[in-house]
Amino acid sequence: MKRIVLIITLVLIAGLGVFLWKINKMDSAQDVKHEKWLDARRPYEVQRESLLQEIENLDDNYQEATSPRATTQILFTDLNEQVYSVCYPIMKGFSYTGTLVLSSAQLPGAEGCMSMEQFQELMEAGWDVCVQWEQEMLNKRWWRNYTVQLEGLGVAQGEILYFPKGSYSAELDTKAQELGFTIVVVEREDKESPLQAQYEEGLWHVGAMGSMTVQPKLWLREAVAADANVTYLVSFHIEKQLYNSQSFRGMLNAFEQYVTSKELVVCDILTAREHYKSRLNGIAPEQVATYEAERQNLESELAKVEKKLKELDKKYQ
Repeated sequence: MKRIVLIITLVLIAGLGVFLWKINKMDSAQDVKHEKWLDARRPYEVQRESLLQEIENLDDNYQEATSPRATTQILFTDLNEQVYSVCYPIMKGFSYTGTLVLSSAQLPGAEGCMSMEQFQELMEAGWDVCVQWEQEMLNKRWWRNYTVQLEGLGVAQGEILYFPKGSYSAELDTKAQELGFTIVVVEREDKESPLQAQYEEGLWHVGAMGSMTVQPKLWLREAVAADANVTYLVSFHIEKQLYNSQSFRGMLNAFEQYVTSKELVVCDILTAREHYKSRLNGIAPEQVATYEAERQNLESELAKVEKKLKELDKKYQ
């Protein structure tokens, strides 16, 4: 009797072993099949994510190019080293760039100014420059010598001429154009509006205000409401433009809020002018057609990828 029980036990153990072996083999086969399914899907999932990102970027670029938005920028009216050491890192954190105002007394490498190496780093980071109006510009020889000096520093004069408060008059527009400028930035008086809401043929006039004047954020709100441009001036020695850490960060945070809501573009002045120029005659039909064709092509490619993923799911079920 004991022998019979022992035999039955051994048979049951052997049967259980065979059963577990088969189960393990089936699980292993399922694991292999699952891995093959994941491997087969992976390149198509990557392609799908890439196409979805392309569609999102296309939509964002089209909206930015066709939607009315306000524009703004920051001009630093001196080349103090702190523009590089203090302001640059803060703006970099927001992915914003600034514009440096050059004058005969304020050039990179000069006493009290940022070094040439610091200046070049800002240029490589996407910052740009503009030239400050000086009465000596009326003298052709002085201007010729000044431009040669700029070229020696590897700096082009550019298209933008900045007029500090009280130095601008309409009669100087002709001279500005003769010198090769296409944009004039004029620092406004405290009660004057700094907003510019339209494109001008010939010479584009941009209003600017000191960042420490009364209620600078109020003008930003007005610019957003009117889809207009407003330029802010920051300095380390001029009272109404004087840098203040709390106010500066507060201004950039205000920019970011409007940027996030897609009501504001923080850009250089040349880009701002093109923004208003493109809106002058509305959206060009060919621009709409190009966008629609590109989106349709991307959606077609996406549909092919989605179809392939469904086929793989069905194959490995």
